[in-house]
Amino acid sequence: MFMLKKLEAGMKKTYSAWYKSSWMTTALVCMGGLLSIQSSKNSDIVTDNKPRINFAGELITILGEKLQVENCTIGGLYRQIPVYALPKDADIDPVIDTTFIDLDQVKQIRTPFDDGSKPQSYTFKKRPFNEIIVIMNNDAKSEHHYILEATRKFMCQVIDGDKRLDREMSFLALKSITITSFKKHEDQYTQKLENQKHSAAKAATCSKALDTIKELESGPQNKEMADKLNSLKNSVCLLCQDGVPQQPTCPIK
Repeated sequence: MFMLKKLEAGMKKTYSAWYKSSWMTTALVCMGGLLSIQSSKNSDIVTDNKPRINFAGELITILGEKLQVENCTIGGLYRQIPVYALPKDADIDPVIDTTFIDLDQVKQIRTPFDDGSKPQSYTFKKRPFNEIIVIMNNDAKSEHHYILEATRKFMCQVIDGDKRLDREMSFLALKSITITSFKKHEDQYTQKLENQKHSAAKAATCSKALDTIKELESGPQNKEMADKLNSLKNSVCLLCQDGVPQQPTCPIK
């Protein structure tokens, strides 16, 4: 008899431990899913092959064209753009001294001229490079001379009335680009679709979480477990109340 009672007590203890472990796992999964959906709503959006940040400014070509441009990048980059110090020997690889620039730190990029007609270009390790002068967007308007691969092009969209014309050019064709503004892109149509997907995913996760809590409430529990379940339910409800209809099982105190 004693052994049976001991076995029964052991089984109850094992069941209690399993139940608490199962409850904690379910709680973590529910909360983790909801929090990941919350954070995904704030992610940036890239659409129509446009950069996430729209850098706009005035482009002057070596032919004297003055153009208003936007969505400017260098080789498709607007941050961490690699540029190099000018080596003294043609056999030195410029990458041994690399600087990374961000366009939001730049006021202007222009090209130097040898005889007033063309920008300087160089060859290092049998690879062509173009020289640029970067004027920083700081109080001192500090000026730095760099080189970058000749294959790395300046890319932008030229503003022509209500049209946007894609343009790509070597720095040999560019006299200067002055950055006048930058702002984050947000395609309204894509944003609407993302919001709809987010709301649907959130509603499904909320419904599943609340159903799981309801199922746990129907199982064996003591006062401590009941309090924890109620606290979890209220937390889920608070996360779910934005844009998701409240369920009858969701009282918020």
